[in-house]
Amino acid sequence: MLDIDIAGKRGNFDYAVRFASSEKVTALFGVSGAGKSTVIDAISGELVPTNGKILVGDSVFFDNAAGASRRAMPVGRRRVGHIFQDGRLFPHMSVKRNLTYARWAGWRNRKTASFDAVVALLGLGDLLKRLPETLSGGERQRVAIGRALLSDPRILLMDEPLTGLDHQRKSEIMPYLEVLAHEMGVPMVYVSHDLDEVVHLAEYLVLLEHGRVVADGPIGDILPLIHGQFDFQRHVPSALLAARYIGPDPTYAMTWLMIGQQRLAVPERIAPFADTLRVRVGASDVALALSAPHGTSFQNILSGKIISFVHGGGSFSDVTVSIDGQPLVARVTRRAFDLLALDIEKPVFALVKSVAIDGLKR
Repeated sequence: MLDIDIAGKRGNFDYAVRFASSEKVTALFGVSGAGKSTVIDAISGELVPTNGKILVGDSVFFDNAAGASRRAMPVGRRRVGHIFQDGRLFPHMSVKRNLTYARWAGWRNRKTASFDAVVALLGLGDLLKRLPETLSGGERQRVAIGRALLSDPRILLMDEPLTGLDHQRKSEIMPYLEVLAHEMGVPMVYVSHDLDEVVHLAEYLVLLEHGRVVADGPIGDILPLIHGQFDFQRHVPSALLAARYIGPDPTYAMTWLMIGQQRLAVPERIAPFADTLRVRVGASDVALALSAPHGTSFQNILSGKIISFVHGGGSFSDVTVSIDGQPLVARVTRRAFDLLALDIEKPVFALVKSVAIDGLKR
């Protein structure tokens, strides 16, 4: 459990941030200057808030909410694993010595993660004798993550760890982050302004703007809000749907899933690695109809009811439809919105062009 309720001033920047997450991966999302690093620094102890509390599991990192004198756990006792953008490895040490340094320096008497297990988890076996200068960006970050895990952290803070990596290096490290998030049992706070990274990893999403939380909750509920007043980067909104695995189509190279009681086709073969998958659907890949169409190339036609809409500043509207209790966003033109007389509670059919499998839902 991560419980944050802090307020203060950092230079000319005022902040008041409050959220609570019990999920394995909590993401902080917003543009530069939104307050993401402020929250990270408060958790690590680099910043002491003026008021509030910071709870990580049963550990009290900071608490003066009850009016007591300011109480902050010393940085060295917090056991925070901090992974930065540049890895910050010791250049004169081998990968193996970098990995074992944290345990030797501060927590050698504690029961830490197994060295062999961390090396295997992150695929570092062939890198142990090399120096950081010989590693790729993705390899350096994997070593930095391993070093943090071996320090026996109560929490992992990942401060834009993929920033500066090209697409190939990001693709290299992302599978390791996904495994780390779900198998190590250490809560993670992931900071990014890249929505694709957040969607792949996070289970709980906190949207920050000007030092304030504008929305927070399960990522499937919050993701559709990233438009209108929450459109930090002019993102086209998308939705995450929990889908049940049914099986491959016997004739075509596709897989059948279920969204509630409705069938969804994915145009690729997916191995049955889990009963439930996380499916991402972009708003631009969804059209709306008032009746179920016939004679169409759309393979996915889902029935639902409109639960909200936002008119953009231009010629479009973002309409959120409940599909068996899960929100799906469709981006339609304002003209189409008016011609269809769309409104709250109106039944519609969502025509889904394409979907992406973003990971395992656990």
